[in-house]
Amino acid sequence: MNSLIFKFMVAILLLPAQSAIADTYALVIGIDAYKNYGSLDGAVNDAKVVADSFKKMGIQKIKLLLNNKATRADIKKAWDELSAEAKVGDTIYFTYAGHGAQLPERVKGTEKDGMDELYVLSNFSESGAGTSERIIDDDLQEWFSQRPDLNIILVSDSCHSGTMTRTYKKTSKLKYRKIDITAITNDILPVSEHPDIIDERKNKMAHVIAVSGVPDNEEVPEVRIENKPHGALSWYLSKGLIGVEADENKDGTVSLSEMKNYLIEKVRMATDGQQHPQIAFVNDLPIIQGIKANQTTQDLNSTFNTIKTPFSIDSKNESFKKNVLKSLTGIQLVTAEQSLLEWDVDNRVIRNQFNDIVYNFSTKTSNEPLTRKIQTDVLATQATINKFRLVEALKLLSDGSLELKLLPNDKLHTKGESVSFEVNRLKYPYFTLINLAVDGRIQFLYPSQPQDTLNIPINMPYKLDLEVSEPFGADHFVVIVSDKPLLSLHEALKKLNNGNSLVELRKVLNSALKDTKYQLGIHASFTAATL
Repeated sequence: MNSLIFKFMVAILLLPAQSAIADTYALVIGIDAYKNYGSLDGAVNDAKVVADSFKKMGIQKIKLLLNNKATRADIKKAWDELSAEAKVGDTIYFTYAGHGAQLPERVKGTEKDGMDELYVLSNFSESGAGTSERIIDDDLQEWFSQRPDLNIILVSDSCHSGTMTRTYKKTSKLKYRKIDITAITNDILPVSEHPDIIDERKNKMAHVIAVSGVPDNEEVPEVRIENKPHGALSWYLSKGLIGVEADENKDGTVSLSEMKNYLIEKVRMATDGQQHPQIAFVNDLPIIQGIKANQTTQDLNSTFNTIKTPFSIDSKNESFKKNVLKSLTGIQLVTAEQSLLEWDVDNRVIRNQFNDIVYNFSTKTSNEPLTRKIQTDVLATQATINKFRLVEALKLLSDGSLELKLLPNDKLHTKGESVSFEVNRLKYPYFTLINLAVDGRIQFLYPSQPQDTLNIPINMPYKLDLEVSEPFGADHFVVIVSDKPLLSLHEALKKLNNGNSLVELRKVLNSALKDTKYQLGIHASFTAATL
């Protein structure tokens, strides 16, 4: 399919207001509860935060449909009412969060890839009466074609295909917004009688701008943000819509390019590289204007101190768990399903919410008493928790303006494999690169050598070639691009290099970033000895 309507994963359509007197409307749909399929946890949350952002934007005409109130009939009625009330030049948001699916096209020759994409509604079934409880891309083509004089803004936080990026040996505990439908029998949903309208190649619909959210080989996971499940893109779109966070240059306007940069990087960071929005446009246009800049700056230490990592322990020994938890700080004890970090005691690893192994305890034999081994493991666990709290704090300082890539991809990389880390969209010339290693060590990567220059060209990417080696788990690159050389930070980093004093690192980073114009980015890298 082309990018006009669905590539049914995460789609966002963004258009500027056409006139000062134009009105904006919103139809917001969120479905967690499914009669015949696995439930979701974050789609209703998404619908609510998006609707709340619309209210903050001043949109007064919002129809919010949740779970079994979002039937096909209800959705069509709401669309008809909003589109009938809207006048020339008005804007309508149509947002959906819930399960998606894909089936062979109903009208042959109308889809480039031969597949229809669909929203799966609460009471959908694969046979009989429930077959009508779906919205397919053909429906949206027809509905949207009837009002070419409107700006139609589609937000679709679901997926229809793909696989998990790195999880190979154990099923992820996260929920993904896709169901597999093998076939539909006794289908009561009428087939479109307008093949030219639903043919996406013939009917381009210039009043609709579509942006694909993830490539076909990825799925949309529900991640925990502020202790609630969400689709990462819905969450950050809701933040971006109210302006300040996506206003990269703080000029009071959010352009398409700023929103694109913000969403791509924020979603990538929130999903540790599991989801990569695909956003493209021809003309860079303002989409939000009149934003009042936030004059307050975040303090790294204060931000760090507010973060409590949702944490769980996978062990049948309740006495052990109780004793260990007494000694750990900076955590919020939760269930395994709610945790961002889980200590799997029997397998001697710590995993993140995507089931990536972020820390692998030493497997070397030791003659140390069991109590000493436990003490060592507790110290390593605390160090991992402290590292991830720092990573989360740094993410909050990032405006998403840097583009960070791990090449050839963000999958699990194994011993001896060659990878490259690349940084693009530098606004400032002075470059600092740090790695927070698997074992908590601080590695000063640039400018750490005598031949390294303080500044690098801002019109070309910085690229670092690496080879995967022990220890295995999760490394986190920290990139700072600044308007002046951070000489004091570099001197401190030389002293901290290969040590694990994250407290001291926080102090020197906090000092360096004060009264400095900077871009900051975080990128995780996951490694293992073998797949």
